[in-house]
Parts: sequence; C-alpha cells; structure tokens
Amino acid sequence: MGAMAGRLEARKVIDIVFVAVLALSAALQINDPDPVYWVAVYAVGAVVPLLHCFGRDAPFLAGLTIGMILTGMMYAGPGFVDYLESGDFRSITSSMDGSARYVEPAREFLGLLIALAIVGSYPIRRWTG
Repeated sequence: MGAMAGRLEARKVIDIVFVAVLALSAALQINDPDPVYWVAVYAVGAVVPLLHCFGRDAPFLAGLTIGMILTGMMYAGPGFVDYLESGDFRSITSSMDGSARYVEPAREFLGLLIALAIVGSYPIRRWTG
C-alpha cells in the first residue's frame, strides 16, 4: 500500500470515528427536555464526516452546522463562564440535582466545542489542501 493510499485509509477511519461521536451525541440528546436543537446539530454535524468518508465535500452543510454550533455556544456560554468562575470543576461529572445551575450549560458548551472541532476541521482541511 502506498503512502497516499495509507493516508486515505486512515482518513476514512477518522471520518468514521467522527460520525460515530456525533451520531452518539445526537442519540444521547433524544431524552433531553429540549431535544430538537441538540439532536439536529449533532445529527447534521455527523453528515459532514459521513459525506467526506465517501469522497464528497459539503462546505455549505459544514458552514450551516458551524453556524448552528456557534449559536448554541452563545446560548450556553454564560453558563459555561459561571461554571468556570465557580471553581467547582468536579460538578460537571456529577448528577444533575439542580443545585448548580451552570452544570447543564457547561456540558452543552463543551459538547458543542467538540462538535465545532470536528465539523470545523473539514472546511479548514479543504482550504489548506
């Protein structure tokens, strides 16, 4: 196997891992009290690496998804700042009991940050070759 073929094969594996991460994130949001946005952003995001796996770029879809992600980050951002200011960094892994109102927005923000890193890597890779 040539170097180029090996690189393409590795890229497909990464694409599949990214699809799995985003699809699992979408599935986990189904039971959320407000699932529509969260399922949509992760599911639409999963389509970007899925298409790339089949040799298709989707710059419009990637841009749309990045816009959706950034909108959610603006919404969750103040809660994430509250989380950082609290210094209670263990609370993000604890159960939601309502005592720390910043836990859910902090989790949402970090999930969207991961999605942004994944989906945002596709247009960047396209522009840089």
